[in-house]
Amino acid sequence: MPSSSSAAAAACGPPEFTPGWKTVSTCAPDVVGEGVHVFDIFGYNDHKGMGAHEPIRSGAFSVAGLDWVACLYADGYGVAGIDDVSAYLRLLGDAPTPRVWVSCEVKLVDQRTGVASTPQPFLRYALAFGDKCKALHCMMIPRGQIEVEPYLVDDRLTMEFHVVVRRDPRVSRTARFPRILVPPPDIKRQFANLLHSKEGADVTFDVAGEQFSAHKLVLAMRSPVFKAELCGLLREPGTQPITIVDMQPAVFRALLHFIYTDQFPATRGFERRDNANDPAPARRRGQIRRG
Repeated sequence: MPSSSSAAAAACGPPEFTPGWKTVSTCAPDVVGEGVHVFDIFGYNDHKGMGAHEPIRSGAFSVAGLDWVACLYADGYGVAGIDDVSAYLRLLGDAPTPRVWVSCEVKLVDQRTGVASTPQPFLRYALAFGDKCKALHCMMIPRGQIEVEPYLVDDRLTMEFHVVVRRDPRVSRTARFPRILVPPPDIKRQFANLLHSKEGADVTFDVAGEQFSAHKLVLAMRSPVFKAELCGLLREPGTQPITIVDMQPAVFRALLHFIYTDQFPATRGFERRDNANDPAPARRRGQIRRG
């Protein structure tokens, strides 16, 4: 008998589907919470010179039930010779269990208009916060782009930290697309049945004394010759038949079969392949083309 662990693995595995079926699944973010923290720094230049590992820290703020602090490294961070200003988002306290994904967009506020905008380049990515990760690098910008007006005015710099906290994405169970079984084409047989049943027939032809019933619409659709003749006749059902000359009944029967089904019937009965018994010339005379 299978073990309980193997049975559990089978239950958690992908569902079994018939080969060739089209399947679908979805993946959607699971946002726990989001928030914006405005970090207003006065006396910006007085904070400089503390070293690459000493940030300007914001007060603690909460997003998604977790406590955070924004850190701005005015003297750069960790790499000598790179004249950039970096910003980090740091988690206070213990790492969450299970892990969460955190993204943070930093915007700089125009001191003259109060409008916040994203500097370039913008570090747009999410990081998994857990036991081994509690900080997110969310801005790195050349000093010459941040320590100038309109962002740094009267030694004041204002930043916005837009924080989004997500769980692992929600992935749906695989489902099967409905499969529509399309039957094979049957329109030729249906038109052949229509011809043979004479149901709804509205025109009659007389060929060497033998009468044939047909449908004006079908004939006019398939043959410009029949269209010119039939559409000009205001005939009602039961009027005198249209007489066809210079054609044998078997040929006309084959011609009607071709008009309705786009193919000639079996050639049994056509012992002589002359113009009187061959349906091909009749098809050309009626200017009937393959569908």
